[in-house]
Amino acid sequence: MTQGLAEPLEKLFHAKRWVMGNYHSLGFSRFAKASAPRAVIETNRPELVFFVLGSNNVKASYPESLAPDIHEVVKMAGGARCWFIGPPDWDDDHRLSRVLEKTVAPCAFFDSGAVTLARGTDHIHPTHEAYEVWAKAIVDRMTCAPDGPKAEPTVQALDH
Repeated sequence: MTQGLAEPLEKLFHAKRWVMGNYHSLGFSRFAKASAPRAVIETNRPELVFFVLGSNNVKASYPESLAPDIHEVVKMAGGARCWFIGPPDWDDDHRLSRVLEKTVAPCAFFDSGAVTLARGTDHIHPTHEAYEVWAKAIVDRMTCAPDGPKAEPTVQALDH
C-alpha cells in the first residue's frame, strides 16, 4: 500500500526532496526492531515523517499488546514532526485504529478508516484512483491541523 500512497502524496506536497523507505509487510513488531527505517531517517534528518503501518496488524486479537512496538516506531521520527497514517479498514473492526489514536503521540494520527476507498481486484489494495483520494484526505486533514503542513516532507518512512 505504501508505494501506491507515496506517489499522490509526493505530488500534493510538491516536495523538493522525497525519500521513501518501503519495508514491505513487516508489521509493527518487525518494523520497530528493524535498523533500515532508523537509518533512512537518521541519514536524511527529515522535517516531516509519515509512518503508514498497521495493515498487517488489523486483525490482531489484542491490538493493545502492540503499544510498546508502536512507541518504538514513533521514536524513530527522532524529533521530526510526524504523522501516523492508520490502516484503511476492511470491515467494522476499528480496534487497532483506536489503539493507534491513543498511542502515537507526539505524532499526529490520521484515521484512514474514515475514508471510503475503492479496492482493486484483490479486494485489499486500493485502486489507483483510491490512493489519490486517500492522499488528498490526508493532506486536507494536515492542512486543518493546528500545526498544519508547515514543513515540506523530506523523508517518508513506510511499511505495507
